[in-house]
Amino acid sequence: MLRYWETEFSILKPGKTPSRHRLYRRRDVEMLLEIKTLLYEEGFTIAGAKKKIKENEEEREEERALPMIAAPLEEAIATLPPNHNHLELLRAIRDDLQVLYNMLG
Repeated sequence: MLRYWETEFSILKPGKTPSRHRLYRRRDVEMLLEIKTLLYEEGFTIAGAKKKIKENEEEREEERALPMIAAPLEEAIATLPPNHNHLELLRAIRDDLQVLYNMLG
């Protein structure tokens, strides 16, 4: 089944050892699990699973292209008044980290 999926899903590209055994990376295994879920648990056809995986990959590419959420810490500190209570800055950093954590799921 794995070899068949490799022919159907071009995103699967396991490496090969010198003795020609397939060497699956973590990314390959995660993709295989996603394919299995789509086909057997969600009832997609091969064509439907290909389309869904392509959509998911496009979403991942868009997420990678997003700009950084928070400014560098030095920049944030430089904008504070000299006698500022840093509690406000820490709260802002916490909020940015929470947003990032939620994005990562």
